[in-house]
Amino acid sequence: MFARDIRLTGDYISITLLETTPISIIALSLIVMGVFIVRGGLGSLIGMSELYVTLFLLNSVIVPFMLIQQINMDNLMPYFHVDVAGVGKGSWYIFSFYGEMIALPFVIKGSDFRFKSVVSGIILSALLMMLILVETITSIGVPIASRLVYPSYELARQLQISDFLDRFDLALAAATLPTMITKIAFDLYFVCWGLKRMISNVSGKVLTGPIALVGFVCAFWFFRNAIQLNRFTREWTWIAIVFEVLFPIVLFLFLRPRKKDKKESTQQRSGDQSKKEKHEPEQQSADSEKDGEKRRKDSHGGELQPS
Repeated sequence: MFARDIRLTGDYISITLLETTPISIIALSLIVMGVFIVRGGLGSLIGMSELYVTLFLLNSVIVPFMLIQQINMDNLMPYFHVDVAGVGKGSWYIFSFYGEMIALPFVIKGSDFRFKSVVSGIILSALLMMLILVETITSIGVPIASRLVYPSYELARQLQISDFLDRFDLALAAATLPTMITKIAFDLYFVCWGLKRMISNVSGKVLTGPIALVGFVCAFWFFRNAIQLNRFTREWTWIAIVFEVLFPIVLFLFLRPRKKDKKESTQQRSGDQSKKEKHEPEQQSADSEKDGEKRRKDSHGGELQPS
């Protein structure tokens, strides 16, 4: 996934924005940014997600109002016809990308992980993708959109706000690219965190540079061009099922907390809480005695501590 995201983002920038820049330089720049983000820890990843994902969501909601004049509802006809086979095929291809969310429980602590938040995030992302897809079909049309490598970028190029903002797609790309870089950084963080858990003597920050270079090499070793990268989606779902469904189920069956472990943990927590409550009055009395002595010293001409 790390190598695929590097190559996917590199091809996107090379095809749409920087046509004359070598893709190797673009991918290397992405990796350098990802390394610095991962070295900042999980807090930097969360901060970037809160900032740029919010901007991306706002852009996705604002774009439909800018495309009102170019929307043609006839492109959706017949309205109530549902191609069950086509929907199933598309769901099969997109499953692997949604299944990558299984990495969140392995990175976030159990006390901070909320299943309801994950479900709401999946529903929100699905609705957002459906909105972008409907916008693309109504403004560009199925025959053209089905032959484009990046139809969402072509949708952004349709936006024109007078003659001053003829390239409004650059402003949208400025908010979209940081989200892609955040995804690359999360992949790198997940790999480094996993190796850190397996090899406790190795520092996770030290691993970021070598693993990033390995991902850079694999990005060009596994995929020759953008066409091969898109075709890999057909085989990627079968591989993703093993790592995103079967392995987590097996790990849950063997590593799930038993009833005895739960009882022992609850008893230990209750014992620690009672001990803490017992020590609190003693600590408060000791602190009050120290404060009284300090006040007596200060009133008799002792040295005052700086505030």
